[in-house]
Amino acid sequence: MIWILLGLALGVALGQGRLQEIGQILDSLVTSLVLFVGQFLESGLTILEPFEALRGPLTVIALAFSVTAPGVLVALLVFLVKASQKARKIIAGILVVGGLLSFGFVDILTASALIVAALVVASAARLITGPFVVMPLVTLATLTAYRYSALMLSGTDPVIMDATADMVALLPWLEPYPCRLAFIVLGVAPFFAATSALLAGPEKDKI
Repeated sequence: MIWILLGLALGVALGQGRLQEIGQILDSLVTSLVLFVGQFLESGLTILEPFEALRGPLTVIALAFSVTAPGVLVALLVFLVKASQKARKIIAGILVVGGLLSFGFVDILTASALIVAALVVASAARLITGPFVVMPLVTLATLTAYRYSALMLSGTDPVIMDATADMVALLPWLEPYPCRLAFIVLGVAPFFAATSALLAGPEKDKI
């Protein structure tokens, strides 16, 4: 949990413009990742393009994908954080169990050395995954959420503006303001869900 909190703090600091050089590098990475996620989501719709009757619904889905791409990226990063924590526990458990089982196959001295080695590796895995896996992933997720939620809520996000214009062109009876507001809510919602998932079920070991 401590590395999650540090990652959150670092991501917010970078989002506010501190640590400018590092922030620019990560910001460029975040932009590239968001574009990749958006293109990947929209590419799945190309197989349905020949069906003219689905043009309207496909356009709506494509617009929703473009707006939620940053949120999807944050959700994927949070999933990787949770997966790394689970994997760390599983690997540590396997190593310790393997060391204990070795007592039935080798002499006591060798088995004792194996169990000690297993404990050392398990402890090292706990220490390494925090600063080198969990914290960087949380920092990227936080920076993405901070940057794009601020942009969306400001009303100047070009993706939101384009999506609103396209939706109004598709459905002329829609008013631009409530349509833009709906896209903002749709875009920001994944950030809150990802934050809740990230902070839910705190680790017992605090690492």
